[in-house]
Parts: sequence; structure tokens; C-alpha cells
Amino acid sequence: SGTFPSFSTQTEIVFNKNTYYDKNFAGDPDFLEDKFVRFSYRFKFDDGENSIFAPFTQAAFIPKQDGYFLGATTPTGNTTDENSTYRTTVVQFMENQVNNILIQIPLPCNANVLYDEYKVIEIDILYKESDALAVQVVDTIQVENLTQAEKVVVYNYQGVKPYKTLPEADLIRVYDKVPVKALGQEIISNRIVYSNFQTQHTPPETLNYNVGVTQKESFNISATNVDGNPQPSIFYTTEVEYPQHTVKQNRNYQVGIVLSDKFGRSSTVILSSATFQGLKNGILYGGSTVYVPYTPFPGASLNTINSWTGDSIKVLFNQAIGTTGLYAGDADLLTGWPGLYNGDETSENYNPLGWFSYKIVVKQQEQEYYNVYLPGIVNGYPGDTAGPYPDPENTTAFITLLNDNINKVPRDLTEVGPLQAQFRSSVDLYGRVTPEQTAIDTAPVYNNAYYPIIEPNVVNTIGPENTLLDSTVVFDEIYQTATDPLIGRVSQTIQTLSTGIGTGAIGSGPVDPADGYNILLGVYETTPVESKLEIFWETSSAGLISDLNLAIEEGGSPGIKGITSNGVSTTWTYSQSEADASGATVAAAFYPYTQTDPLSAISQVVASSISNYWITDGLGNTRTSDFVLEPIVASSPSSYNLKTSRNFYYGNNAAVLENYTFFFEIYDEANNLTSTVSATGALSNAAPSITNCLTSVDPASGATTLFTYTAVNGSADTSGIPAANTLDLTFSKTSQSPELP
Repeated sequence: SGTFPSFSTQTEIVFNKNTYYDKNFAGDPDFLEDKFVRFSYRFKFDDGENSIFAPFTQAAFIPKQDGYFLGATTPTGNTTDENSTYRTTVVQFMENQVNNILIQIPLPCNANVLYDEYKVIEIDILYKESDALAVQVVDTIQVENLTQAEKVVVYNYQGVKPYKTLPEADLIRVYDKVPVKALGQEIISNRIVYSNFQTQHTPPETLNYNVGVTQKESFNISATNVDGNPQPSIFYTTEVEYPQHTVKQNRNYQVGIVLSDKFGRSSTVILSSATFQGLKNGILYGGSTVYVPYTPFPGASLNTINSWTGDSIKVLFNQAIGTTGLYAGDADLLTGWPGLYNGDETSENYNPLGWFSYKIVVKQQEQEYYNVYLPGIVNGYPGDTAGPYPDPENTTAFITLLNDNINKVPRDLTEVGPLQAQFRSSVDLYGRVTPEQTAIDTAPVYNNAYYPIIEPNVVNTIGPENTLLDSTVVFDEIYQTATDPLIGRVSQTIQTLSTGIGTGAIGSGPVDPADGYNILLGVYETTPVESKLEIFWETSSAGLISDLNLAIEEGGSPGIKGITSNGVSTTWTYSQSEADASGATVAAAFYPYTQTDPLSAISQVVASSISNYWITDGLGNTRTSDFVLEPIVASSPSSYNLKTSRNFYYGNNAAVLENYTFFFEIYDEANNLTSTVSATGALSNAAPSITNCLTSVDPASGATTLFTYTAVNGSADTSGIPAANTLDLTFSKTSQSPELP
């Protein structure tokens, strides 16, 4: 009701406005409709060389209708989209609605000085389709046209077709094959030849992180560091970037880390040292490998289907990379550890070859699978409501196979006879959508989500309806029953009638012939094909190690940061002299601590245990057997003493040989985390002494030996011949006072 307002001539009126519609859109709106495309970029330098590819994005795909079945119809249990789907076995709207993508390209410096600092002249926008091997170029940005003083360039992709395909050599080039270090370099003919070279860096054996899978975090780009500046490394953006993406359930995922130097030379895949499961902020975290089960039934009043945004894999770093453990600190020529990147040429810690960036990789071998869209699922034998039943109730279901479903759930056609009508099948199926789970002789009126368990239903027999069932009966539960369609007999895993929506035996009960039946969409999922290739796939989660470490430290990572002797200092008190006898305590009552950020006070770990420790000296030798770690019984916080197990001698090379690095694997009971931390200590020199020093000497007339002095070097080690405490002694006469006879 009401009066329609008046408008001037040629006024445009828009009903149900689409806020994303751009009437001036210049791109191809349909180009990406049937494609799963990933994007990346690379730099071109002024000498004609190209950089390696940046990590690709995830597939830029959002289904039409945002994945919803739409269109009300009669009966009300189905929508028009659902009716169309079970009739054709194809989801017609499962096409890409994305046609405009804003690609954010991070730069190593401000865009307006990119050429001056890195000699970059062009940025290629790369394009790769999911089912293609080729990588193509859709556009090239000229750096001379970039004038903004910002470290991010935003490229507006509008469905432009690629114009160039890159050669195969560019696809397999993941780094510049140049030695890390070389003592010799010569040019022979047109080749550069190296000698005495190091081909790769030594990566850490493990990193301290945990993996969990939960619902995506809500969109949040407000995170800042301790200085109040934005901290993009801990922004939450996947809810907006990939609104329809999720982690596939009933799958095993192994998550690893790959480190790279600034020239793209990468480590092998590094896995986690964590072997436990624990809760952190309500999320269950485990080690590198995580199994994602099917979502259990949440309860009728807790259905979150309308608010669920999909799941994501989360990696919780307990310790910063390269700060603790065996491979930490400055570059080490003995172990091959390159240290972390430091590009400041004026710094005493300048290290252009250190680890510079990281990327997260995932191994998931369960690959292709099918969704089987069915015209109903019958729990029991169609038309049989009176019994006796061929099989016990809730043990057998029937499905109708049409169109593509015949190939998705195939018959076993090996070793069959010419007149055979029934065929074996061993396809495993997991229910995802079921018609209302009704009792016998009750027609369903709606369908709903189904929550399967790890054990699948199994299709054991496939054949024509008139062969598997009574050929004289018209079954209302069988779609197109008059055409004698193929049907499958399914063995139920859960053999009880549903006690909650989406649980129990799948499917609706049979009805009497001619009683009427509402065909409703049912969906099964086939078991995925398991690949034999154990490949870690690159993800879009990547960045600079410096940014990640800053986020770990400022984000209050729960891992143990180090050990302390007084609860204030971030180092322990270590005191060892060569004069100390075997069994002496060199580090007393030390205990682990945590720290939310580098500027905050440390916090003691109240309850801990050290499961393993090892010790190396400055030459890389193992010295664990020279020391003994003793827990202090009933101490709070849990504290430890470190004692020697032998005598020590400070020799000529002791500054290196007796300089120790101690590594401790410490379990924090409160956080249920194991962390590896390190500390250093060194043997000190004790002053030598003369054991028979006299105040005066009165030699006999004509004696050539005036007096024999004996001395020790200060070591408590009397072993060996000569004894270790008598080695490396030199004497000199510094003064004398002669007396006349």
C-alpha cells in the first residue's frame, strides 16, 4: 500500500540491488565460469632474468548461488534445484561466479623505488588452471608506471584471457642453481665452473609447532605489533578471501615447513618435533599429521549450517624459527646451519645467505572422489512393509542409479557370464544428505544433512530393479520404476533407526505400493582415490621468517623460551673451573621460563620435566657423557642441577674445545608442550701453583742444579702419564736477591 513516488524522466530504478554489480565492468564475465584458476606473479629484472614464481593462491572459486539449492516448490521438502539435481545427477549451478579478482602483490620495498633498489622492470601476473600443466601470463605491470610509496601493489583482474604461455624450463625452475659458497670460480669457454663448493644449506631437523583443524577465524585485520603498527602476518582474512573453501573431512593431512634463502634455495620439508595433543584457545592441536574426521551430530538445537564458514588448517608455532635448539643462532660452518637472513651490510651480524622466507606445505594423498546425487535412499526393501524381511531391519538400503551415477558407482564387470544381470560391487559410500529417516510405512517430507562415521556403507549388488526386486510390483520409492532402472543394494554400517537428525541408519522407510512417496534428494560421497605419490603441495601460506618470528614472539607463543637461574635473567648461571673435581655442580637450581614477548618479564614454568638433553663443544663433538643432569626432587618450580661426571683440563685449545652448548627438551605440563631450548657454558682456567716453593736456596759449592721445583696447572685431573694437571707448564725467573756467603 502507499503512494508510489514520482521520478523524473529516465530515472534508473534498481530492485534487489547487487552490491557487487558494476555496469561499467570491462572484462569477460563468463571466462572463469568453468575454471578453477590460481594466480601468482614473478619479477623481471633489467638484465632480462626472471625471478622464480611466488606461491600461487588457492583456486579463485565461489559457486553460483553461493552453493545453495534454491527455488521453492511443491512438495515443500525439495527445492527446484534439488529436483533438477537428482533427475540429472548434475548440480547445474556448481559454476564459478567469480569474474573480478583483486590480487595483492607484496613487494620488498615501496613500489616507487622498486627499480632503484632491486632493478625490477616488470611484474608478470601468472595464471594456472587446475587441470592444466601450463603456466600462462595474463598481464605484465611496468614498474615505471608504479608511483605509490606502498609495499603492496593491487592488480585488478577482470576475466582477461592469457596472452602468453611460459616455457617448460620456467615451470621446473624453483631456484637458481648456484652454489651457496665456493672457494674457486673460473670461466671455461662459455661456462662458469666452481670448485670446493657447498650446494645447499643445512635445515633444522625439526621445528616446534603443532597443527589443528577448526572453523575459519572471523575476518580481522586489526592486529598490531608492540609498536602499534599493523601486523599482517597475523591477520585473519580467509573468511573473505576464500568464503566457500574448507578442509575436506575424513582425510589425513601432514603439514610441513620449507625454508628458503633470498635466492630461492630451499630446504627439504621440515616436520614438527611435537608428538602430543593438547588444547590451546579451545583448539585441539597435535603433531605434523592430523586426521580430520567427519563432523559429528551437533544436536538438533545446535545446527550451525547457516553460520559455518568452513574449516581451515591452523599451525601453532611454539618457538621462533632459528632461535632455539641445535640449529639456531649465527651461521655455523661445521653444521652447515646458515643462520637467519640479515641484509644490513653495516651490521656485524650481516648474513645475506641466511634463511629468509618460509612456506607451509601439505601432503594429502586421498585425492579424487565423487558426490553421488540420488533420487532418494530407501532404508529397507522397497514396498515391503509387512515382512518377513530378507535382511534384518536397518541393515540394507537401496539406491537408484541414473546417468553419471552408473559410472560413479560402477558394476564389477570382470568374470561375468553373458546372461548375468546382477553384478558385484564394492564401492564404499559415506552418506552426506538423507531423506527424512522415517519408520517403515511412513513417507519422508524433507531431507537433511547426514553425519557419517569412519566406517562406510558398502554397495554389494547392482542390477535392474526387476531382477533385484519383485518384477510384478510398481514401487513408489524407486524413481522411474516403470523403466526398470539399475538399483544398488547397500549394506548399512549403523544398524539402528535414527535417534537424532542425520544419525543412525540412512534413508527413509519403505511404504506400501500405491501409497504415495515423496522422492527427495539424497547424497552419498565415494571413498577417495589414494595417490601413491607422497608429494607435499605448496600452499598460499608463506612469508618472511622475520615477520613470522616477530608474530610468534609478540603473540605470546606458549613454548618454553629458555632457562634461568633466578627468575629474572633470560640466561642461567654457569660456573665451571678446571679445579673442580668430578661431580661438581656447574649450574645449580635452574628452571625453564616462558615469555609473552621480548620486552615482557619472564614467567617460571611451574611443572616441567626434561625428557632428553645433549651437549656439543665448539668443534661439534658430542660431550653429553661428560655431564649429568639431576632433577631437584619436590622443587617448585621444577628445577635441575647440572654436574660434571669427570675431571676437566684447560688445555691450549680449550677456548674452543671446552666451550659447550647445552640442548634440553623440556615438557611443560601446564601447556602440554615440549620445547627444545639451548644454553651455553665454558670451562675456565685455574691459576697454576708451585707445590714446593722455598723462600731461599743455599746450593752446595759447584752444584749445577740449584733446586728442583714441582708445580701443577690448576686442573683437578691427575690421570694420564704425565698427569694432566702437570701439562703445559712453563717457568721463568722474574726476580732474585743474591746473598754473599
